[in-house]
Amino acid sequence: KQANYAKGAIQNGADADWSGDFNNIDEFPWNQTDTIFTSTSDDTSTFDAADLAATGAGLVIKGVAVAALAKCDGSGVDPQKLAPVLRVGGVDYAGPAVDLLAVGYSGTGAKVWMENPGTSAAWGSIAEVNGSEFGVQAKDS
Repeated sequence: KQANYAKGAIQNGADADWSGDFNNIDEFPWNQTDTIFTSTSDDTSTFDAADLAATGAGLVIKGVAVAALAKCDGSGVDPQKLAPVLRVGGVDYAGPAVDLLAVGYSGTGAKVWMENPGTSAAWGSIAEVNGSEFGVQAKDS
């Protein structure tokens, strides 16, 4: 038995380097007219999402995914890449950076963490997921 859940931003998280706030990215499904922006590599913004309900008896958390829709302004100025971020226990864990060299939306940057990156062990409880933040990080390479 499998269940998938999608959560959108409900408030700003601990990192807020990008312009804009959660109100610019709180739509689900994604709205391509509202955005956050940065022109500085390694800028990170994270967000809180609504808590998920407790897992039922016998169910386990198999992974936590973060996905972000990205747009390149076409200026050719770094940063030209975007990495999804999961913040656990006050530490940011970035997934692989997506290349944004083409002008316009170029798809999503996504990462699935099969284990809690803060413990390197399987996700133990829904509280670990609910206590995490998700976001994005700008990258030069």
